[in-house]
Amino acid sequence: MYYDTTIKQHLQGVLEHGRSMRIFRTFHTINNDGNVSLHALLLTLEERYKLNNNNLPHILYLQIDGGAENVTKIMLALCELLIIRGLVDKVILSPITVIIVKFIFIDIFNSTFGGSYP
Repeated sequence: MYYDTTIKQHLQGVLEHGRSMRIFRTFHTINNDGNVSLHALLLTLEERYKLNNNNLPHILYLQIDGGAENVTKIMLALCELLIIRGLVDKVILSPITVIIVKFIFIDIFNSTFGGSYP
C-alpha cells in the first residue's frame, strides 16, 4: 500500500523594503484566500507599529500581485480603515507582477544563503 508523504504548503511573503522579510506558511487545511493575506499584512503592520513607538509611516505603500486573494474588497476596506482610524494619512496601493516578486525573493534567497538559486 502506498501513501503520499508530501504535505501541501503555501508560503505567503511580506517584504518591507530595506527592513525585513516575513514568510508565513500554511498547510492544506487552511484555504489560501484573502484572510491569509490580510493576516500576514496585519501582523507585519503590528510589528512595525511596535518598533516605531506606536506609529506607522504617514504614507503606507503596498505593492501586491494580482492574485485573487490580494485584490479583495476586504483588502481595500482595510486600507480605508487604516486611514479612517488615523493610523496612516494615505495608502498607495500599486500592482506588482508575479515575475518581479519571484526575482525579488530569488535575490534575497541568494544574498541570505549565499546560494545561486536559478
